[in-house]
Amino acid sequence: MIMGNLKTVQISEWTKLKAEELKRKYNIFQLSSPDLDVINKIEDKIIIRQLSNGIEIESNSYVGVVKLKDFQIIISPKISNLNLAKMIAIAYNLKSIEIQDKFSQLAVTDASISDIISLIFLKEAEKVYYEGLRKRYQEKEEAIASCRGKINFNKLAKNSSSSVTLPCRYQELTVDIEENQIILAALKLLLSNTNNRKLKKKLNILFSKIKDEVSLKPLSKELLSKALNNSDRLNNNYKNLFKLVELLLSKEDFNLLGGQNRDFPGFLLDMNLLFERFLEKYFKKKLAPDIKVKAQNSLENKFKSANLSYNLIPDYQFFEAGKLVKIADAKYKNYQLKKVSPADLYQLTAYALANKEKIDKIYLFYPSSRMESKTFSLNNLAREIEVEIIVQGLKIEKLLDEMETKNFNLNIFN
Repeated sequence: MIMGNLKTVQISEWTKLKAEELKRKYNIFQLSSPDLDVINKIEDKIIIRQLSNGIEIESNSYVGVVKLKDFQIIISPKISNLNLAKMIAIAYNLKSIEIQDKFSQLAVTDASISDIISLIFLKEAEKVYYEGLRKRYQEKEEAIASCRGKINFNKLAKNSSSSVTLPCRYQELTVDIEENQIILAALKLLLSNTNNRKLKKKLNILFSKIKDEVSLKPLSKELLSKALNNSDRLNNNYKNLFKLVELLLSKEDFNLLGGQNRDFPGFLLDMNLLFERFLEKYFKKKLAPDIKVKAQNSLENKFKSANLSYNLIPDYQFFEAGKLVKIADAKYKNYQLKKVSPADLYQLTAYALANKEKIDKIYLFYPSSRMESKTFSLNNLAREIEVEIIVQGLKIEKLLDEMETKNFNLNIFN
């Protein structure tokens, strides 16, 4: 497949594309030397090997786009693009995102994660633009023919020319403010990472309209910080856009490879982190009101030595009447087809023992095409310790459907 000027190699998460298949399907068998720098940066996210008989690609929990010199790799998740977009909206509190109609209009069947983020951002940015970009008074200083605002007498005294203009300082109502500059900067970034032609055209139209009125600045945390500092009820409709920009700038969520002065050759999303955050939102909405969940919270007991201590931090702790009753971790691993890692079982066992309360059931949640569970038991009769680790497969599509209902649901706990 050709997208833009690059061949596009399609691969799913947790799969391997062997050298023979790459040569046969894509006529690709050699990496160029510039590719090695990119490959070194992403070796923990996708493995690309140069072998004697060609190139081998192996994906894990990261999805998205990696652009090399002669081809790009699109890594797709097992779930549908629409469900992935819903997960992102829920996990990152992007309220009132409705994009189903856009998916059908733009035909993003082979969309990458960058296309999906672009689609969500486009819908929100269009809504803000057509409701009217926010305006604010900004101080300006320039030499003009008629007096406006206050005359800068210091500059006037220093001006020895016979000019008929006056140096004035005045307030001007303008849309060229940080809130709109951050939208324009994000649109530019997404344009360089979007593959879908229809979507790219829509992004470009909006980019051009806003660029006529707003200065183009580099996308940066500093610019976003200035925009957030101006947040109030008058720009409440910008909130989702700001959250999306935070994702684009966050290394732990999205990895935009490259520097600010050149095109980004990669756009990758850590599905493990997305799955973990999505489940947190699911628990908080679907658990009964008397059960509270804390995410990424240290357990009471620690590993200690003379000068060091190490916290044990499970993904979730569940409390009932202030008492810890359940502990769980989320692992975005292919445990439907592969054996459960002993390292994960050891980790969860440590969680079970690191509490004042007796916790005899620990849960490990992973994505699955069906709701299923496996139980691992650890018994130490001499010390009266019994731990059950319940490895529970969760069907993401089912959880997404449940998020749209108002009733509470505790079926995922045995």
